[in-house]
Amino acid sequence: MLLILSFFLMLSDPAIAWLTDTTHDFGDLEVKQTYYHTFEFANVSTQAVQIDNIRPSCGCTIPNWTRDWIPPDSTATIRVEFRPNTVGYT
Repeated sequence: MLLILSFFLMLSDPAIAWLTDTTHDFGDLEVKQTYYHTFEFANVSTQAVQIDNIRPSCGCTIPNWTRDWIPPDSTATIRVEFRPNTVGYT
């Protein structure tokens, strides 16, 4: 299972810099197991930023992130929980 993180901001200047890859390959997974991965980024803008919403493409993926404002020159994470409930593509 390959997880691709898409993150778009409506700003003219880049507001974040990813400190980790924005994709993660979980490899071969067992059904009904729970898997986690954490993405980390830095606010490189001069203003605080906030993640308003993250929308996964299926109910098997559960994102968790801070709802607080992230000050300039600070880092934050997005932790993703993945629970494959059925057998997918083989």
